Amino acid sequence: MECSRPSGASERDHLVAMVPELPAQALLVADAGVVGYDLRQTLLAAGYHFGMRVGANVRLLRQLGWTREYAQVVYVWPDAAARKQQPPLVLRLVVVQDGQHRVYLVTDLPKTRLNNRQGAAVYGARWGVEVFFRTFKQTLGCRNLRSRSARNAQLELEWALVGLWGISMKLRG
Repeated sequence: MECSRPSGASERDHLVAMVPELPAQALLVADAGVVGYDLRQTLLAAGYHFGMRVGANVRLLRQLGWTREYAQVVYVWPDAAARKQQPPLVLRLVVVQDGQHRVYLVTDLPKTRLNNRQGAAVYGARWGVEVFFRTFKQTLGCRNLRSRSARNAQLELEWALVGLWGISMKLRG
């Protein structure tokens, strides 16, 4: 997969550029900072599925009557989309208890395809990746790659991963 966006582009821009490269029926799991109405609509139109955390800035609506409703049905319909006469996104709310805090996820998948326990597990795995990247950036100081070519950047990342693996082995042993 080759990305045609500049390295300084936002995560959302990179993700939108990669949508056509996703495998069929892919389930994209993302955090609140990456998502938005347009991205969700793009994924749904392309036949992909998602499980995304929603932040406090997202207003989830209920009982709009666009579909057969049940307890977990919510709608995402920003004012800008409503003004453009775009339809609301009909989603399912998954509430995950993460220790003392609740995490709110929305998905387009019915409970028969992704139940709440599975949604929590998938989001938990995504969080593990987030923790890894934070460790990678802070422990190794790899906030920016120094390489300018794709091949050298790949080698730089591979060797940095070997170094991080070595550090973690030293800490465990």
